[in-house]
Amino acid sequence: MRYLPHTPEDTRRMLETIGVSETSELFRSIPKAQQLGRPLVLSAVLATNLLNLTWSAIAGQTYRLQYKLNLEAADWTELLDVVAPGPTASASDASTSDAGPVPRRYYRILVVE
Repeated sequence: MRYLPHTPEDTRRMLETIGVSETSELFRSIPKAQQLGRPLVLSAVLATNLLNLTWSAIAGQTYRLQYKLNLEAADWTELLDVVAPGPTASASDASTSDAGPVPRRYYRILVVE
C-alpha cells in the first residue's frame, strides 16, 4: 500500500517507523550518478486564477522558479525562491493581473547551489 504523509507529524512517524531521521537518508545508498539531478514536476494545476506547481524536492534545499513568455527568448525572468519544507515543494503564480490575463508562460525550476 502506498503511503503519503500529509503533515510534519505524519512524516516524522513514518521516518521513525522506517528507522531513519530524515528523508535524505532513504537515498544514501543510491549512487549519485543514478539519482535524479533536477526537480521533477509532479503537478501543475490552474485554479482560481493561480497556477500551482509542485515538484520533487529535498527538505531545506532552495529552488528558484523562473519563466519565459517565449521559449526563443534568451533570458528567464525570476519569479521566486522556495525553500523546500519536505520531499516536495510548491509555488503559485497568478494567471491574471490588473491589466488582465497574463500571457502564456513557460516555467523552469532550478536548484540554487
